[in-house]
Amino acid sequence: MIGKQFLGVLSSISFETELLEALDWNEEKLKETMQKLIEYFNVCSKSDLDLIRVDLGFIFSEEISNIIIRYVEHVQLDITEGEANET
Repeated sequence: MIGKQFLGVLSSISFETELLEALDWNEEKLKETMQKLIEYFNVCSKSDLDLIRVDLGFIFSEEISNIIIRYVEHVQLDITEGEANET
């Protein structure tokens, strides 16, 4: 179990690093991006990643949207695998 949690932390670090790189290492832009992302997912009721991708395209650049979607797909896969292991 600890291994899975550690992998989650590493993927989160990887996600932030990838975003930072795409934002030219501007930490202020990263904070703004993360805040917009939090605000979006706080009200988002969609589960279809294609619809979420379209929404994110209106909020962020294509590059940032693609990074976010890749991370969401990764998290979704982890959740699915975790549920499969519980049964």
